Amino acid sequence: MNIDDIFKQPEQANKKVKLDSGSAKITTADHQLSALIDQGEKVAAVIDLPTLKKLVSAFNKALQKNTIQRSKYAGDPMKYIESEADLVEAIKNLTSISSAPELYPALLDLDCLPNILSLLSHENTDISIQCVELLNELVDEDLAEDEEGVGLLVEKLVQLDALDLLVANLGRLDDTRLDDKQGIFNTLSVFENFISVNPDLDARIFNTGKLLDWLLERISRKEFDSVRQYCSELLSILVTRSEANRTKLVEKDGIEILLQVLANYIKKDPGEGEEVELMENCFDILCLILHHEAHKKLFMEGEGIQLMLIMIKQKKMAKMRAFKTLSHLMLGDSNEAAEQLVELSGLGSIFSAFMKKSDTKYKKLYPDYSQKDQEEHLVSIIASLFRSLSPATAQRLIYKFIENDYEKLHRLILLHDQYKLKIQMVDAGEEDEEYFDLLEAGLFTLQMVDVILLYLITKSPEIKLVLPELLGTINETLDNVINVLQVYCENLDEGKEKQLITDMISTIESNE
Repeated sequence: MNIDDIFKQPEQANKKVKLDSGSAKITTADHQLSALIDQGEKVAAVIDLPTLKKLVSAFNKALQKNTIQRSKYAGDPMKYIESEADLVEAIKNLTSISSAPELYPALLDLDCLPNILSLLSHENTDISIQCVELLNELVDEDLAEDEEGVGLLVEKLVQLDALDLLVANLGRLDDTRLDDKQGIFNTLSVFENFISVNPDLDARIFNTGKLLDWLLERISRKEFDSVRQYCSELLSILVTRSEANRTKLVEKDGIEILLQVLANYIKKDPGEGEEVELMENCFDILCLILHHEAHKKLFMEGEGIQLMLIMIKQKKMAKMRAFKTLSHLMLGDSNEAAEQLVELSGLGSIFSAFMKKSDTKYKKLYPDYSQKDQEEHLVSIIASLFRSLSPATAQRLIYKFIENDYEKLHRLILLHDQYKLKIQMVDAGEEDEEYFDLLEAGLFTLQMVDVILLYLITKSPEIKLVLPELLGTINETLDNVINVLQVYCENLDEGKEKQLITDMISTIESNE
């Protein structure tokens, strides 16, 4: 992504809908079809085994009749319109089976699923849409909480290539038509329900046909609609579950596409509700992708750091998500990212936000803004910079805490005091639960603050001299800072960071 192009993105031309020849005739038939469907009979409120068999039998007969008449009168839709209406009505009647999921094993025994799935390829997309609605009702995730039959149904549907058929049908739907748009929604919902019923299906769904291409194309469109939001939500669910899915997304230029989507929110905020969710989903996906070291390079090549810094300076809603994204980028081995952030004058933006004790103006504009979350992201970024920067560049970072009579060091010590008090107020519980509760209360932020203090005292003789006195202003000692860091190390996996912090603690203790 070229950052220079962000502020001059062209407007998208109005999309023209192409009509097939004979469309007026089909539209007339559609109106008659709707009228005939409205005349259909209602299904019994209580579904038992005899009723189930009756519904399935009626469906099979309606399908057979429609197949015969479509073949016989292929050139004259008006002659098979009534059989089309009967088929739609039979499909609608089958949705009532979802009220009795305990009968799903019997439904499988009746072997009607192949016929149901065949309708996903029906020439009339109104019928394929009705079929999707049926599937969505049958595999509703709320049903799966109590009935194992839903799991059996999903397993059988997957065996019968339902995933490929659903994706193929997506390509036939036109979201400028209201019914088609609902069909798209229901298709995405089926995928989500499949994952809720059987989480192991995430990779299978992610790699089905051209689903990923379709999802990425859909979220990359300029104009917002609720389908874009749902696509971003499904993508977020899928990449959350699997590193392999994240890698596949990156291979499809997913990072570039996500950055292009987010670039729309530099100078303007998303609309309320669903568009906010779209933006947040895209940021969340990026954060997950950036846990893999190889993906960080692609993010930087796509000028992702530049984009985040521009968002921070513009002070729109995206600003708070940009800080979070940078904090994820800096985790792990992030030498190149750290150096680039400093080279791009990112320290100015980071420390400008760091020095703000509160941002009431921003909070008034964006009620979801959390000072606590922002402080966590900021100290995480700074701690990561100390870990990753070369010694020469790190001196610029150290100087930030020395300049202006140690004002940033004073701010750091104030944060230590604030977050120490926060975690002291947490009620003690089970050991594992207690540590989680402490993290929620702000222990991670306290740990990052103290990691920064540790770097400063070991890398700067000047700060080493003044820090004990400054800690004394809040009745704190260096020993207590080290105690916080020792607990932090105990909960770290073996690796470079744990070894580095342990070594610095040992250096301090040996010099006392």
